[in-house]
Amino acid sequence: MGSPRQRKLAGDGGTSGKKKKKSPRKSEPNCATLSVRVCISFFLFFLCYVIFWPAIVDPVVIIEDPPLPLEGALSPSNGSLQDLVQPFGDDLSGAECVVFDEDGFLYAGLSNGAILKWDQKSAGYTIFARTGDKECEMRELDPECGRPLGLRIVGDKLIVADAYVGLMEIDLESGLKHTLVPQETLINGVPLNFADDVAMAPDGKYYFSDACSKWKAFESPYAALERRSNGRVLSYDPISGERAEVLTNMSFPNGVEISHDRKSLIVAETMSYKILRIHLGDRLGEVETLLENLPGIPDNIRRHPKGGYLVGLSAMRSPELDFGARYPILRKLVSKLLSLDQIVNKLGKFYALCIHFSDEGEILGSWHDPSGRLHHSSHCHIYKDKLFVGAFIGSTFGYISL
Repeated sequence: MGSPRQRKLAGDGGTSGKKKKKSPRKSEPNCATLSVRVCISFFLFFLCYVIFWPAIVDPVVIIEDPPLPLEGALSPSNGSLQDLVQPFGDDLSGAECVVFDEDGFLYAGLSNGAILKWDQKSAGYTIFARTGDKECEMRELDPECGRPLGLRIVGDKLIVADAYVGLMEIDLESGLKHTLVPQETLINGVPLNFADDVAMAPDGKYYFSDACSKWKAFESPYAALERRSNGRVLSYDPISGERAEVLTNMSFPNGVEISHDRKSLIVAETMSYKILRIHLGDRLGEVETLLENLPGIPDNIRRHPKGGYLVGLSAMRSPELDFGARYPILRKLVSKLLSLDQIVNKLGKFYALCIHFSDEGEILGSWHDPSGRLHHSSHCHIYKDKLFVGAFIGSTFGYISL
């Protein structure tokens, strides 16, 4: 038996031999945990942005009636655009409108502010003029480039409705430019903002559309989301210089044409899918609806040489588009989540369509490309034995033989 000291030492040894309990260590977050936290934080930030950040647009509620069905005179079997001859392939961008001089030369305004001239016999075209102060590349979109939209030839002048410059004329011989109604000119207290199309009446007055008082041309997808009636049709008298409002509170007035009897204007109200008749003369300002519930977005209007009118539909309506019209909050959400280019690509179905309609608003015929290869068909124009088609976006430009 050991001594007490030995026993104590033994007891101590027994005690010291036990392992000390270590304090629990906090586990380090692994990559998966960090990823989840980042995702949750991002989602909460995104949710707050969607809910609380003010939208750039202020849409109104629109209750749409169903579009006219593609049957009868609107059936794709009536005529095809799928064999459209595109003389310049994909080289052009935004040939919104075409017009012909007395010698048969074709003029078309492009998205970069240039106006081309083509004699239809040569393989290439020349740049006749530029509406803006800056010389821009083909697909460059800059207000300083100008943006020629509606074109007319009056005598020895090319009349241009330019979205950034205003209403202007260009001498066909010299190419000299002169602005008739500059951008920002006050007309009845409201500045000219978005000149879109133009026509000349027998009395020499020009009638032209100011599509939207809020948004510029490059922001037009926002106007499509808002659907507000802040456009108007204006007049300009080149003799007196007088400028006046003809009709206001319109939903993106676009194409303008003088009727065959020269007594009224035929106007496309783009965002309401309508074609209107605005009387001139003693009945100035009286309005009739010729066509409504169109299957797509009407753009330029031109007289058909055999009577009636041609209108290009630049995009087709879709159930999603009509559904969204009822709910401004959905369109606000779109403005927050998509860029302007993305909105353009989402607004309606890609489709090319030209419609022939009568003075009474009866649809007489149509030409289609439902494939989506041709799209944004803003302009349909018959010259001699050809139907020419232009588009305000993309490379759709060419003709079919009739």
